[in-house]
Amino acid sequence: MAAYKAKLDEFHQVLSEDEIDLKHLEKICFNGIPDVPGIRPLSWKLLLNYLPVNRSKWPQFLEKQRHTYNNFIKEMIVDPGKQHFGQNEKMDVTFEDHVSYVILNGVQY
Repeated sequence: MAAYKAKLDEFHQVLSEDEIDLKHLEKICFNGIPDVPGIRPLSWKLLLNYLPVNRSKWPQFLEKQRHTYNNFIKEMIVDPGKQHFGQNEKMDVTFEDHVSYVILNGVQY
């Protein structure tokens, strides 16, 4: 139990630095990361270079990542049942439209 507490203390010490020592973090993570709220996800984000090692850059970096993700969602996710025709014009495509297409074109299942 004392060894586990010492390991947790070492993680807290390394992760609370203003400039994270990535080599030291890699070394202490080698034998496993404790399943303690906040330690495991933060360690992985740093190890995978998702977060910069400089803690003061995290707010701007995370804001940029959230903005990038929101733009991705706006570009890639299409509202079901809506098809864009013009710049601001939308047409609702419903089940009846599909049934009409099947009947008119003789599509067989």
